[in-house]
Amino acid sequence: MNINDEFAREQTLLWSAMFHLYWPVFLLQFALFVVTCWVIYKFYARLRDIADEVKKLRIVYERSNPPHPSSSASQPSVTQAPASQAPANEDGRYMPKK
Repeated sequence: MNINDEFAREQTLLWSAMFHLYWPVFLLQFALFVVTCWVIYKFYARLRDIADEVKKLRIVYERSNPPHPSSSASQPSVTQAPASQAPANEDGRYMPKK
């Protein structure tokens, strides 16, 4: 047998194997991509659920423990602040007392 015939036969086998394996490999990669997207979506959905639960807990806590009148009088409200000053920080009520 001629060496060129051997090479042509091996090349034909290689090309046919690559052709038959292309679609299964492509579908496997696509399936892994879809699964990865689904996992990321579920992760962020769970984070959203946790944030909603924390928000509900904060609302329940604020309703059950209203602020004391003396502490609210010492803090200036947003409506009483002059126009030249920046409005009071909304997170001020969560900051530690001095």
